Amino acid sequence: MFNNRNIGAIFFIGMLISFSFSQAQTIIKMEKVGGVYKIPCKVNGLSLKFIFDTGASDVSLSLTEALFMLKNGYLSEKDFLGTEYYRIANGDIQAGTKVNLKSLEVGGQKIYNVEASISHTLEAPLLFGQSALQRFGKFSIDYSTNTLSLGVSKDNGLTTTQTKPTAPNLGEIICKDIDGNIYETVMIGYKLWMAENLKTTRYNNSDTIAEDNTVGYVDYGTREKDKRGKISQGHLYNWYAISEQRNICPSGWRVSAREDVVELAEYYGLVGDKNEYSYGGKGNILVNLLSGYDRIWTSSPNGSSSSYLFENRPSESVMSIYYKNNVDFNSSRCIKDLSEQGYYESGMEKANLGDYKGALDDYTEVIKINPSNARAYYNRSLAKNNQKNHTGAIDDLSHAIILDLKFVEAWIMRGIILSEYMKDYSGAIRDFTTAIELNPNDADVFLERGNAKSYLKEYKSAIEDFNKAIEINISYANAYYYRGIAKCVLGQKEDGCLDLRKSLELGTKEAEDVIRKYCK
Repeated sequence: MFNNRNIGAIFFIGMLISFSFSQAQTIIKMEKVGGVYKIPCKVNGLSLKFIFDTGASDVSLSLTEALFMLKNGYLSEKDFLGTEYYRIANGDIQAGTKVNLKSLEVGGQKIYNVEASISHTLEAPLLFGQSALQRFGKFSIDYSTNTLSLGVSKDNGLTTTQTKPTAPNLGEIICKDIDGNIYETVMIGYKLWMAENLKTTRYNNSDTIAEDNTVGYVDYGTREKDKRGKISQGHLYNWYAISEQRNICPSGWRVSAREDVVELAEYYGLVGDKNEYSYGGKGNILVNLLSGYDRIWTSSPNGSSSSYLFENRPSESVMSIYYKNNVDFNSSRCIKDLSEQGYYESGMEKANLGDYKGALDDYTEVIKINPSNARAYYNRSLAKNNQKNHTGAIDDLSHAIILDLKFVEAWIMRGIILSEYMKDYSGAIRDFTTAIELNPNDADVFLERGNAKSYLKEYKSAIEDFNKAIEINISYANAYYYRGIAKCVLGQKEDGCLDLRKSLELGTKEAEDVIRKYCK
């Protein structure tokens, strides 16, 4: 659904628009700038000047102001409501991010929880539209004195409440696996560790882990004792089981990596070389955490057939890190990252493994900790896009752009999604154009923009973009391919066929079919 929004301010110069008032009035001095009138406002306490626009449906912010407000605490992550599309006065469709303004003050009168939009274009006016104007009650404009008179609103929006995001409450974090087992935990640095060995019989997606020695499964037959006859709490797993994408850990947890073990040792001040650590004068500080003697897998591989584990030897006051064959069976521990960097790295690892839901969850945790992390929004958008949630991906890319106006990759990816999945070629062209302004030497972006123009049948302009892509990369096969098609469509058959043959020569196999069609 599109909202009609008139970007141009609607004014009737020399006329007095007046309404009867049943309540007190506030007089605001307007400033005339370039034929439009601006009024001073405070948005969440920040002083701004808005164009008074009775034709705009929403209060509208520019990317510049939104970025400043977010970075300086005038807006928070919870204020953002998603993406909407608007039809502007010239008929074009533009995207905007919906946002809730906690307070908007004009002339001493304040209203709360005002719905506004953030334009995705770099240069956009600040508009004082109907979403705020109606809430102030009746109004009148006197252009002879350049003043605006506002009545008192009956609805100031105070019924809506906002809650601040809070830091994780460790007392509320329960480590519970898919079988219902609940584990004791201990906080070490910015990570929450299981203080017991894992004993689940199922992966986190409810798939059962088979009871045999096949690669990738748990060995239940030896779960009570290891090969040395020592008692081992929990079950024993081979490395393939603990590294499964289906995730052997509880939701939101992951198997500890070698780096986590090194960090654990360094946190307690143990003396070592990242392979073997001595308790020294610290005493058996890890005994309670690691349940005495134990071998525990990490998620870190060592080549193709072995991976790292760590072993606690309390009788020697030593913890060592070494590698074993992946088909061996050992204990496992899971950890929960409570730091921004930890969640971010976990998200990247899961995305590389194709676990896009897990990556999405981790990037969401990063954003909860730091709502200004533009890269987390960008990476989460990729995870959403891989899950075919294209609208959600657009939302995240818009957030990333608001946080960093020069985030070239975000402009490009949003353009690609708008073009390939939303079929909004005009919007895609605008994003590619911004990306080109920020980095004019990327041949791929010229190609993407040229393709979007071709969908709109703007073939001459598209050819100019393909020309530029080839100028940057003389061996760019796809640029020759699409330029050849565009030329053939325009009737420039001879030149178009030369491009298609060049593309085929450079390795574009699809060019063969087009050559047969156009170049007989």
